[in-house]
Amino acid sequence: MLTSPGVLLRMEGGCLLGVSLLCYRELHASWILFAALLLIPDVSLAGYLAGMKVGARIYNLVHTLAGALIFIGAAVVTKHTSLLPYGV
Repeated sequence: MLTSPGVLLRMEGGCLLGVSLLCYRELHASWILFAALLLIPDVSLAGYLAGMKVGARIYNLVHTLAGALIFIGAAVVTKHTSLLPYGV
């Protein structure tokens, strides 16, 4: 069903990835950096070495948009646009 939460979350994620790709292209930043930054949050899986509960909390914390949005906001406010690719 098109309105199930799982489908909506996947659609949202796909749209977010598409917008991120467009924004990143406009920044003219390194695509190798983009690939690395796309995969870095998965390093949080190492949190599971401390146990299931701790690992889940760390993984979920790292996989939110809050950190990226704060980083982008700080880059814009401080006019350090060279930091924008790290938030995008």
